[in-house]
Amino acid sequence: MRQEVRRDLLAESKKHKAWKRLCEIPSIGPIRAAVLLGIFGRPHTVSVPSDQLWTYSGLGIEVRSRPITML
Repeated sequence: MRQEVRRDLLAESKKHKAWKRLCEIPSIGPIRAAVLLGIFGRPHTVSVPSDQLWTYSGLGIEVRSRPITML
């Protein structure tokens, strides 16, 4: 059953143009690219600029700092 689901996942994800582009990124294989497509949804429908797509999808880097307090 697991192999059947994997085969179906890959077959469905290969229908998207972005799948091939995602697979070109180092350390992103076919399964991870399919999962990213699921997270992104349809990237061309996102209303934020492309540089914010990582943040929109929850994969962006967050920088946090604490304010310095005087004692």
